[in-house]
Order: sequence, then structure tokens, then C-alpha cells
Amino acid sequence: MIQKRLLNRFKDKNPSPLNNLDFLLTHTYGSIIETTNAVDKERIKLTDAASSLSNMVEMCILLTAICAT
Repeated sequence: MIQKRLLNRFKDKNPSPLNNLDFLLTHTYGSIIETTNAVDKERIKLTDAASSLSNMVEMCILLTAICAT
């Protein structure tokens, strides 16, 4: 939708000013950066949880082997 409006404005020889487009682009960029940072933090948490789960499964296997003998 924005692209269509921009194309229509720039077809004119004297285009009207792009009202609040700077704000929109800045806000969108900031939101993308915040979301990326949140995804990175969650990925770290996921890696930690996966390591903990792997350790617990290994301990359960070892305890089962000890109890079976």
C-alpha cells in the first residue's frame, strides 16, 4: 500500500511532501530491532533449556543403568 502511494506521488513533477513517512520508517526499524533482540534472548534461553534437558536425560539413563545392575 505504501509503495503504491509513493509511486503515485513521485509520478507528479511536484510531489507533495511525505507526511510522517520518516516517523513510520523509524518506528518500523526500531520495532524490527527490538523484535530481533527479543528473539536472540529467547534463543539463548532455548539453548540453556536444551542443555539442561540433555543433562537430566543423561542422568536418568545413568541411574537406570546403576539400578538395573
